[in-house]
Order: sequence, then C-alpha cells, then structure tokens
Amino acid sequence: MPNRGILLLLPLTLACSEDPPPPDVPADVAWCDAVADWSDYEVDFELAILDEVNQRRAAGATCGKDEEFPAVPALTMDPALRCAARRHSLAMAEDDFFAHGSTEEDTPAARLEQAGYDGVGLDETLSGGVPTAELVVEGWMGSTGLCRIVMSAAATEVGIGYARATPIDGVPAYADYVTMNLGQD
Repeated sequence: MPNRGILLLLPLTLACSEDPPPPDVPADVAWCDAVADWSDYEVDFELAILDEVNQRRAAGATCGKDEEFPAVPALTMDPALRCAARRHSLAMAEDDFFAHGSTEEDTPAARLEQAGYDGVGLDETLSGGVPTAELVVEGWMGSTGLCRIVMSAAATEVGIGYARATPIDGVPAYADYVTMNLGQD
C-alpha cells in the first residue's frame, strides 16, 4: 500500500512543476506596464486573430486578382511586438482615432523601440470596428496590400493588440481596435 501513495504523488508533482507561461508583454519594460493586464476577452480575441492569420498562411493565398503566395510558416507571438500593438490599439480606443500614428513622433518604429523589440520591424496593419477575429483577417485578406503583409515570408513573429473603446462622452468611431505588428527575429 505505501508504494501506491508514492506513485499517486509523482504525477501531481510533475503536473505542478511546469514552467509558467511567458508574459504577454515584456515584464522588464515600464512602457509596457499599461498593457500587461489584459482581460481574458481581449487576450482571446488576439489569439483568435493569430490563429486565423496562421491558418491563412498555412493555406497560401491569392492577393488581389492574381498575385499568388505559397504557404508560409506560422508566426509566433512576440511579447515586445504585442506590447507595441496593444499600446497603439489602446491609444486609438481611448483617443478615438484610426491611423498608424497620432503625431509625427508616434510611429510604428517608435513604438517597437519603446517596447524593446530587438528584431526587425516589418509592417503594421490595423482594423477598426470589426467585431470578430475571423472578419478582421478576412478584411485584411480582401485588401491586396494587407494580404501581402499577412502572407509575407519574411515575417517570423507577430504582436497583436486588441482594445475595446468605452465611450464616456459621445460615441467612438469604432468599438473594436486591432493592431498587428509583424517582425523578423
């Protein structure tokens, strides 16, 4: 009988010794603190977009009328890219604008630097007012330029940030804001 107890404890010990998941955003970059605690809904939305993007990349695509893209490897979520994407989506939601920057200094490259991204920043795509991950990616794939970005073989990692606007005075232009930053490690 004593041996049975030992055998039962071993699986419990192994299950408890797994490493915790990596943080969503860099824990050592103060600029990312504002977007470190995201709701389960927002995180799930981001991960659903990643899944949709990777499905499209795995299948290959035709961008525009006749630009064929072969299947390319899946993207992995990078914490610094995700921080930059979340910060931008949050800014658009809070300040009710839809653009790659709100000022000349607010650029995708500047956000990647502030987030501590050490790879090569490639592209940024946006979505506003689209309520599901599937429709966000469908919209990107329906635009020749954005489809090319999604299907870029140069991209190896991604950061996706989703924020929902909560208006106090007036109605925002969009309720849902998404930023996707692509990079190469």
